[in-house]
Amino acid sequence: MNENKKIIGILSCKGGVGKSTLAVNIAVFLAYYYKKKIGLLDADIHGPNHTNILNSKYTIENNMNDSFFTPLNIYNLKSMSLGYFLNKNSSVLLRGPMVSNTIKHLFEKTKWGDTECFIIDFPPGTGDIYLSLLRDIIFDGILLITTPNSLAIDDLRRSISMLQKFNINVYGLIENMQYYTCPNCNKIDYVYGENKNVLNLIDEFKIKKHYKLPIDTKISANSSKKPFVLSNIKSQSYNEIEKISNDLLRDICI
Repeated sequence: MNENKKIIGILSCKGGVGKSTLAVNIAVFLAYYYKKKIGLLDADIHGPNHTNILNSKYTIENNMNDSFFTPLNIYNLKSMSLGYFLNKNSSVLLRGPMVSNTIKHLFEKTKWGDTECFIIDFPPGTGDIYLSLLRDIIFDGILLITTPNSLAIDDLRRSISMLQKFNINVYGLIENMQYYTCPNCNKIDYVYGENKNVLNLIDEFKIKKHYKLPIDTKISANSSKKPFVLSNIKSQSYNEIEKISNDLLRDICI
């Protein structure tokens, strides 16, 4: 791997907030539009789903004990996920140490080549993989993702407290599904209410960057069978993902 690589972690404590979808689309944006050499690691061992978001049927025939793995090369991006080793309906039954060893093996044994910047998509929760990644990898920045509801924000506060114990920098916070814009009249509706808890969290932990994405059915539908940012250029979500990618390009993935 490139000795000068930069590493960005994307995490949330609560599942279902759009973390993996945004991680993939940010990685694709940097690789496809800005031609950066990006490596994307799906660290969610128990629920790997990058293969679905990328709409890839790529499979790795190697045994997990083999020396090195060839990542999926797509959209100028190198992607590695345990999902590439599994059948579509296979489940992963691993306990603590085995989970940590598996993610370490995937990261260290993938042929990343001249990758310049890594994006690591954390699993939800604050379990063994969290601790292993934060302990073993030097992160240049962490992007937090939450929805406006109070439960997700409360859980995210626990993640931030953990990051502080490891002296890891929080680069910014993405507030996903913050609002909905009516396609007919353009009226903005705050489905979760205009929740001030996110702003309080940002003030409390002095988070410098705050991004806001709307509820966007095109993202979840993935109707074009490819990452959202490649087919929905004229949209609020695209503009915000472009802004996030621009900031990461300027500040980290130089």
